Amino acid sequence: MLIPEVRALLLDMAKGLETLGFTGYATRTRQLVNELHRRPRQQQAPQRSKHMTPAIKQAIRHYHQKFPLWTQQQLGEFCGVSAGRVSETLNGKRT
Repeated sequence: MLIPEVRALLLDMAKGLETLGFTGYATRTRQLVNELHRRPRQQQAPQRSKHMTPAIKQAIRHYHQKFPLWTQQQLGEFCGVSAGRVSETLNGKRT
């Protein structure tokens, strides 16, 4: 069942409860129906690294050859991207 279907069913149940004299339960059911909605998207964390560009990819490959003992973390910090982006670039996932 999808949320809109659940909302409709709960509203029908609230009407039935009210006709039976259970107004307190009907009111609470309607309050619960109001809780069943998609909440607005929360603000995302600020972007910490640059967008990947061909120049950055080239720099990663260049510095990886020039400094083979650098970790991917060090390469990423030097080039302004995350270690994950460095890994993707070096493994051919970001060509």
